[in-house]
Amino acid sequence: MKPLFKTKRMCIATLLALVMVVAVGATLALMASSPQFLTNTFAAADVDTEVDENTDGANVKTVWVENNGKSPVYVRARIMVSGVDPKQIEIVDSEEEAEKEAVDNPTMLFLVMPNVKDEANCWQQVGEDISKDNKDGFYYYLGVLQPGTSTSNLMTKVIIGDKLRDSLLVKDEETGKTDFVDTFNITIYHESVLAIGDAPGTSLNDVVTAFNTADGNTTSSTTP
Repeated sequence: MKPLFKTKRMCIATLLALVMVVAVGATLALMASSPQFLTNTFAAADVDTEVDENTDGANVKTVWVENNGKSPVYVRARIMVSGVDPKQIEIVDSEEEAEKEAVDNPTMLFLVMPNVKDEANCWQQVGEDISKDNKDGFYYYLGVLQPGTSTSNLMTKVIIGDKLRDSLLVKDEETGKTDFVDTFNITIYHESVLAIGDAPGTSLNDVVTAFNTADGNTTSSTTP
């Protein structure tokens, strides 16, 4: 009888040991899977764009937009000319064309905008006729402007016909020099909006939709 009793006792001891091992194993598993505190860092959108230009030299007015912020953006710009009838303003693709047209039409003003084409990283306007309802006056940059980069040139030169120039010039009585003071000015107004998504589209429709969706949440500036 004693051997049997000893055997039962050993079995019980072994069973208790197994229970303890299981208990310890479960405790270790619980500790290993316990939740940890996670810290998520979010960077706020930083939209900071501005119009820059080069007016060095006769008739030169090169205009582009720079992204000085930390976020990728879409950009659109509008050119406003004061002191000249809109019917006297024409947009051309090249300086050569503008100079030729100015000779044939001396009462016209020509804006050289070589990048207004249907391709990537250029400027394009909605619609073809300013009288159409779908034309809002903006030129949209067909590309996502990354931080620290600039758009292609929106405009590179302004050529004025001789007769129109003479009508705009005003003589300063003190210096005797003539200038366009208070008679003629070209202002560039631009807006930018955050480009959201891993791979934002760059078609005209994509950019226009981004501005329509923003519904006024844009950054803008005006440069004369």
